Amino acid sequence: MKKTLYTLLILSLHSMVYSQINAPLSAYGPGMLYSGSSVAAMGRGYTGVTFNESNTTLLNFQNPASYSKLHYTCFDASVVSLSGGPNNGTLKQSGFTMQPAHLALGLSLINKHNYQAQNDKFRMGASVGLLPYSKVAYYLQGTQTNSAGTQNVFYKGDGNWYQAYVGTGISWKGFSFGAQLAHYFGNINYRTSIYWPDSVYALGSRLYENYHPNGSQLTLGSQYSFKINTMNSLEIAGTYTGMKDISLRYQSIYERFNHIGTAVDSIGNTNDQKTSITLPTAYAAGFSWSHGTRWMVAANYRFTQWSVFSLANRSQDLKNTVLYSLGGSFIPDETSLQFLSRCTYRVGAYYGDDFIKNNPALKGLTLGMGMKFFSNNLSTYKLPFYLNLGLDLGSRGNLVNGGTQENFTRFQFGISLTEEWFQRRKFD
Repeated sequence: MKKTLYTLLILSLHSMVYSQINAPLSAYGPGMLYSGSSVAAMGRGYTGVTFNESNTTLLNFQNPASYSKLHYTCFDASVVSLSGGPNNGTLKQSGFTMQPAHLALGLSLINKHNYQAQNDKFRMGASVGLLPYSKVAYYLQGTQTNSAGTQNVFYKGDGNWYQAYVGTGISWKGFSFGAQLAHYFGNINYRTSIYWPDSVYALGSRLYENYHPNGSQLTLGSQYSFKINTMNSLEIAGTYTGMKDISLRYQSIYERFNHIGTAVDSIGNTNDQKTSITLPTAYAAGFSWSHGTRWMVAANYRFTQWSVFSLANRSQDLKNTVLYSLGGSFIPDETSLQFLSRCTYRVGAYYGDDFIKNNPALKGLTLGMGMKFFSNNLSTYKLPFYLNLGLDLGSRGNLVNGGTQENFTRFQFGISLTEEWFQRRKFD
């Protein structure tokens, strides 16, 4: 147990390799969104609405109904790196950033037959954890011309939103239901500066804005599994997240500065003003076909009402989005002593709308691999643990009519540890 907690502590540290990535489109909405999915679901094209009831040693954050099917206590943590940058057809820029992606604990609470979960008519599980929600990271510089001459303009944004969640799920025969409450918090900063590049006497102006979201949103999930035969099953699932106004606290400072950047006076400021922010309704549906634990194919649909999103006095021009995703996984032989034969191989793709108006496309190809280790390899645990890899090669926007496209490569590495908690033993 000490090794488990020690491993999770290392993965949760924020003092990892970090350098700035420039993503101009993160100036819109809440920023550049994270998927909120596990590494396994990421490798399958983020098809986590449905889950394979025969293979739930891995956590699935996209549908809380999946917690009811956990076989053991699961510790799950990952880190994510993001590289890429904007391209306007003439100029390209790239950057890199890395940070913890999630830290979560899943509990199997009611499971009479933990080794053969399919024999239980009623099961119950729960999960708590911390997930990233969005990231703002951009810096842009340009010029503007008016009757007084040419000015330099500088825009910068940075910060992160996070969500801490608690969820639970129950299952009765083929039906599974779950609920998850996510609490959002974070800190986002925006800066706009305008100055005269050729004058040491003319004063420039700059605006600092700081936002702190604070509130919760509920997600409901369900799934029904049809048993076709002893090996094959069909899963149909859906999730719903309701629209919610949450608290938003923000401050702003508007000041003038001289040619060396020193503030001369303050034009105005807003100190600790409270308002609200509207988070969108979202619903998703999906189906999958599973052949035991050996292979699984899944397709998902997701709708998000981004047109209702608001962020205090920052104007938004967002649209509703639809995202389609398709993916699958395959295990050659999970009981094999050959390492590559018992690994899980994943592939997927997604295509849909970006929430920025006049920025139509969001698309990508994903690959993944799950590596299963036993106690006679690297660990002293009686139960296996897993190392999961996920790769997302994606893009936002396009270059049509002078548009901007952001190409990105997202790589996620995770570890999933299993423990036996709350198990009733026949012998001591």
